Amino acid sequence: VFWVIGPPGAGKTAIAAWLAANRPQIAALHLCRYGDAQKSDPRRAIMSIAYQLSTQLPDYRDRLNALNLEKIARESNAKALFDGLIVQPLSEGAEPGRVMVVLIDALDEATQAGRNELAELIASEIEKVPRWLRLIITSRPEPEVQQPLQGLTPYTLDTSSPENEHDIRDFLARELEPYAAGKGVPPEAIGQIVAMSEGIFLYVEWIRQELAQKRLSLDRLSEFPRGLTGVYSQFFTRQFPAIDGFRTRISPVLEAVVAALEPLPIDLIGRIFKWDEYDQADFRQELGAMFPITEGKVQPFHRSVIDWLTDAGKAASYYIDRGSGHGRLSDYGWGEYA
Repeated sequence: VFWVIGPPGAGKTAIAAWLAANRPQIAALHLCRYGDAQKSDPRRAIMSIAYQLSTQLPDYRDRLNALNLEKIARESNAKALFDGLIVQPLSEGAEPGRVMVVLIDALDEATQAGRNELAELIASEIEKVPRWLRLIITSRPEPEVQQPLQGLTPYTLDTSSPENEHDIRDFLARELEPYAAGKGVPPEAIGQIVAMSEGIFLYVEWIRQELAQKRLSLDRLSEFPRGLTGVYSQFFTRQFPAIDGFRTRISPVLEAVVAALEPLPIDLIGRIFKWDEYDQADFRQELGAMFPITEGKVQPFHRSVIDWLTDAGKAASYYIDRGSGHGRLSDYGWGEYA
């Protein structure tokens, strides 16, 4: 097992995506996602991984097809499913003659109710798979993951390392060139942005987007926020300068979004809050950058947005109470049932 840990926005998912696209040894990829009940369900992760492996190992596929898969999937818990779909069928066949790797990204986002069953499963069962099958996982350094995986030594993405700073400087010099009026990005500007980024790649990508939208300018570096928390604070302050209006119109919607166990469809939000088409358009315009609508569902652009909004000390007037969101969702559900 190779375990990569790093803080929010350090680039763990970018690394996972690059590996999946460029390394043929990656035989299966599972992207955990906070707030998505299916992508954080260990049983579904196992079934997805088993299917992906079966597309590359014909003998393994044949052994799976000989099983009563519907019965196994219906009756097995995660541990039994892992044994029945992966450990036993793989141990019965010949080695493929090459190393194959399963990649699980954002393992910490599979945590539910203070427990990460997928991390516990990896810790207790991974030694049972054949030696030619390897595992790469990425996560934040959170206790729900670190406790079950304490027998492993993680590789830490150090955002304060000289290598990370060098990469960020290269990124800024290349990507901000179009916004430097043909004069090249001034070294002092790069130095200031590097300092404000706190080593977080997500921050510098956000800066690039803001420059593209002309909401920031390299001539006004004093207006740049500091760190990801500064990005979120600046966004909400700019979008919603009137706190009363935010509390009346936006806060109730975000309560439901952060409480939901999977991404909420925009049409369901519309029914809960009795929106018309104009209300939906306003929501897209005001929160599109932070809560884009993908495949008809509202999702945070990064989990750290939810972390910031639900931290009263950081979000201050923009704090969102998850408990109130559960209340709104249950009231709506009860009304539908009645």
